[in-house]
Amino acid sequence: MINLPSAAQLVFVLLIAVPFSAAARDDAWQPREDNAAWRAECSACHMPKVKDPKTGKTYTSHWQTSPRHYIKETCLTCHKDWTEKQAIYSIDSLKNKWTGKMRKAEYWLGQLIDSYAAAQRLGVTESVLVQAREKHEEAHVLWEYWTAENSDGF
Repeated sequence: MINLPSAAQLVFVLLIAVPFSAAARDDAWQPREDNAAWRAECSACHMPKVKDPKTGKTYTSHWQTSPRHYIKETCLTCHKDWTEKQAIYSIDSLKNKWTGKMRKAEYWLGQLIDSYAAAQRLGVTESVLVQAREKHEEAHVLWEYWTAENSDGF
């Protein structure tokens, strides 16, 4: 006899675990080969070449920062047809995109955590809850990476 999941188990997995793991695994941040803006190394935007005002020597800044602090040395070296205002708009747009993705992942992390007790009351078996916790752990690690690596945006 096949052991089919209960309706409560299906609801739990389909409404909570599946959308949660999809939100957490969104890989839209990955560089795209067809996008010229992504062909630069991270350092091109976040570790610009700057000139020491005292010596006049050019060096790579190791103050890993937002390109907002060095628009001319970062954005405008590749995007020669942009104005500073356009570069700032682009940076703000990217930052808002990543912030939104992180808030969405945080929402689903919270939804999954909050659903464990409700799922148990509905009769969801421990084996299904274990699977959901594994997805939660996977997604939480990705969220940690996003917040550390992307620093909440550009």
